Amino acid sequence: MKNLLRWTVTGAWALCGLCGAVSAGQTRAPRSSAPETPAYVSIKLGSALEALPGPWRFKTGDDPAWAQPGFPDADWQLVNLTPPSDSVDPGLGSSGYTPGWTAQGHPQYAGFAWYRLRVRIDAGGKRLALLMPADVDDAYQIYANGRLIGGFGDFSKRPPRTYYSRPQIFRLPASADSMVVLALRFYMRPASLLEDPTPGGLHAPPALGIAQTTGAYFQLTRDAYARTYGFYLLPVLFFFLAAIAAFTLFFLDRSQKVFFWLGSAALLNVAYLVFVLLAILTTAVDDRLLVLRPILLAIVLWTWLLVWWSWFDLARQRWLLRLINGFSIAAIVLAWLQHALLGRTMYPYEGAGVLGLTGRAVHLILSLLPLAMLWLILRTRQRDGWIVAPALVLLSVSIYPEPLVWLHIPLLWFIHGVQISSRLAAELGISMWVILLLLLRFQRSQRVQQQLQMEMRQAQQVQHTLLPDAPATLPGFHVESLYRPAAEVGGDFFQILPSVDGGLLVVIGDVNGKGLRAAMLVSLIVGMLRTFAERDLEPGELLTGMNRRLCGRMEGGFATCLCARICPDGSMMIANAGHLAPYLDGQEMEVPAGLPLGIVASLEYGQQKSFIPAGSVLVFLTDGIVEARNRKGEIFSFERTAPLTRKSLQEIASPAQGFHQDDDVTAIRIQREIA
Repeated sequence: MKNLLRWTVTGAWALCGLCGAVSAGQTRAPRSSAPETPAYVSIKLGSALEALPGPWRFKTGDDPAWAQPGFPDADWQLVNLTPPSDSVDPGLGSSGYTPGWTAQGHPQYAGFAWYRLRVRIDAGGKRLALLMPADVDDAYQIYANGRLIGGFGDFSKRPPRTYYSRPQIFRLPASADSMVVLALRFYMRPASLLEDPTPGGLHAPPALGIAQTTGAYFQLTRDAYARTYGFYLLPVLFFFLAAIAAFTLFFLDRSQKVFFWLGSAALLNVAYLVFVLLAILTTAVDDRLLVLRPILLAIVLWTWLLVWWSWFDLARQRWLLRLINGFSIAAIVLAWLQHALLGRTMYPYEGAGVLGLTGRAVHLILSLLPLAMLWLILRTRQRDGWIVAPALVLLSVSIYPEPLVWLHIPLLWFIHGVQISSRLAAELGISMWVILLLLLRFQRSQRVQQQLQMEMRQAQQVQHTLLPDAPATLPGFHVESLYRPAAEVGGDFFQILPSVDGGLLVVIGDVNGKGLRAAMLVSLIVGMLRTFAERDLEPGELLTGMNRRLCGRMEGGFATCLCARICPDGSMMIANAGHLAPYLDGQEMEVPAGLPLGIVASLEYGQQKSFIPAGSVLVFLTDGIVEARNRKGEIFSFERTAPLTRKSLQEIASPAQGFHQDDDVTAIRIQREIA
C-alpha cells in the first residue's frame, strides 16, 4: 500500500511538471570548486514550482530547539533528496525514488528525526506555499523560522498518531526576498520498517512556489489522487454485485453451500477495500487500526482460497486444504506479531528484518497455492480449469505482486493520466471474473433445474397413472378419495381395488422422504401392490410379501402401509405396517401398529378382523393432515382430526390446509350403503 501511495504522488509530481522548475530561472548560491557546502540555497520563483532536494541537514532524535532558525546544525548529516540516477524503487522496480534514512546510515531506525534547510527566496513580494509529497514516513511537522506552520499526524499523542500520508500544502509566513529556515520534524512508526526495505522520512523533495501557483499544482495532485483511488470503487461495486448474485443463488438452492461462501468472501473483500479507502482518503483510520489491514487482507485471501477449493470440489486434496489453512493462519499470526512486537520495542529495532522476511516467505507460498490449485484442476477438468485460470492467476498476483518486478513487468500503469496498480487491476479482474463465473454457473444450474423439472413432470405423469384419480364404483359401497401432494410429486400412495367376492381391497401408505426419490419408490410399491392383489391374498400375507420384496430396495428408507379387505357383508380383515389407524364413524379404531415395510425382511404381519355396520363411514388418512402446522408451530393433532372424519373429504382436508401443509395429504372415505 505504501508503494501505491508512493506512485500516486510520483505520477502527480510528473503531472505538475516539477522537473520544469529548472526553466523557471532558478538560481543557486555560488559554489566554488572546494568541497565546502553552501550555508543556504538561493532560489528565484517564477511561474513554476521549485523542488528542494537540498542538501538538507539531517539528524535522528528529537529536540524542540532544533526548530529554531539560529540553531547550529553544521555538524548534522548532509542529505540530498534528488533521486540517484541508479535508484530503483524496491517495491516497484522503477526509478525516481529517494531511499529513506534507513538507507542513509540509520538502518532499522524508527522514531523521530529532523531535516533542516536554509533557503533565500526571491518571489517578487508574493506569498509562498510549500507542497509536501505524499511519499513520506510517516508523520511530520513543519517549522518556518521557528514557527510551526502545519503538519500531518497527531503529535499531541505519545507516540504521535500516524495516518496514510497524502499530498499537503502549507502557506509560509515569510515574504519575498527573505531568508527562510525550514525545519521538518518527522516521526516514523516502527511498523514502517516492515512495509519497505528503505523507509524513513522523505522519498521525494518538497516543492516551494508562489501560493497561487502552488495551490494550482496541489489541486492537480489531488485530482490525480482522487482519480487513482476513485477506481477502487469499481472492484468494490463488482464484489458487492458478486455477493448479491452469490447469495441469491444460495437462497434459490440451499444445497449449493459454495455460493454462500463465495458471497461471504466477496463481502469480506468489499469490507477490506472500504477500509483501505477510508485509511487512504480520510483520517478515520490511524496507526492503531492500521494493524488490521494486513490481518484483514490475510483473512480475505484465506476465504478466497477456500472458496476456490470448494468451488472445484477438491475434497480429495486434503494436503492442499492443510496448506491453505496452515499458511493463512501463519500470515494472520505474523501480521499481528510484527506490529505487536514493534509497538513494544525501543528504537532502534533489529528484529524487523527477520519478521519481514518470514512474512514475505509466507505470502510467497500463499501466492503459489492458487497456481497449484489450477494445476490440479487442469489435470482432471481442463475446460473448467481454463475458464477459472484468469481468476486464480490474478488472485496469486494480488497476494504477492513482487514476482512481477523480478520479471521486469511494471506494477503501475498510467492510462489517460490515471494510475492503475497491479493489485488494483488484480482486484478488478477477480471481481469481474467472479461475476462471469457466477453467470456461467447460474446458466448451468438453470439447465440442470430445467432437466430436473422435466424429470419431475414425467414422474408426476407416471404417478398419476398409478394412483386412482376417480372414485371406485362398487355395489354396496360409496367410495371417495383425495390426494394432494405437497410438491409436484409425493410419497403417499393408495389403491382401491375390487375383490372377487364383490368386496374391496383398500391400501394406503406413505414413503418416508420427499421429492423424486419418494415418487420413484411409490411407483415401485404400487407396481408390487397390483401384482400381489391379483393373487387374492389376505392383508397380512400381502404386507408380508411386499415387505420381503422391498427390503434392500428402499435405499435405507421405509414405507408405512395399511391394508384392509372389506367384504360385502361388512366384515373386514385389516393389517398394519406402522401406518395411522383408520377412523370408524369419527372414532379411531384399535389396530396393531407393526413395523414399516422395508426394515426387517423376515417379519410376518398379522391381521385383525373388524365389522363395518351398514351406513357407517370408514376413513383412511396419511399423516399429512394430522401433522400440519400453523404459524405458531402447533400441529393440527389427532384431537382436531377425529371429529372431521364424519364429514366430507374436502371438509377433512381444508382445515389442515389452513395450517401449513408440509407433507402429502391423502384420504379415503368409504361408506357402506344401507340395503
